[in-house]
Amino acid sequence: MRHDQSLRAHEPVIINWYGISDVSDLVQGPNRKNYAVMWMGSQPDPLTIAKRVSPFTYVRAGLPPVLSIHGDADPVVPYDQSTRLHQVLSAAGVPNEFVTIKGGGHGQFTNRELEDADQKIRAFLDSHGLLQ
Repeated sequence: MRHDQSLRAHEPVIINWYGISDVSDLVQGPNRKNYAVMWMGSQPDPLTIAKRVSPFTYVRAGLPPVLSIHGDADPVVPYDQSTRLHQVLSAAGVPNEFVTIKGGGHGQFTNRELEDADQKIRAFLDSHGLLQ
């Protein structure tokens, strides 16, 4: 952020850096990941817990604006999770934007990609009146 810009604290937004949106998909779905299965350990009903901690469960109108940034070659959190999150947020009328880092992995972005993402974040914040 430039030194002449500051954030206003009264209007929240969400910046989603390649985050998990659907834990149940990672626990017992087409994108099953060992790390997610290990999180659940020996819980008696892992899918109920997974649903409870999944952002998808809480999408509804009135949420703060969301900016999602995700690499389309992410081997840890499937890129599809951010594309689906963007779709359900849009369907619920939540202001949101989705930035794809072409060839980007799980946060392994080049300096140029990080600079581009930073510009997108600034523009997003500014468009919601959060930069002065």
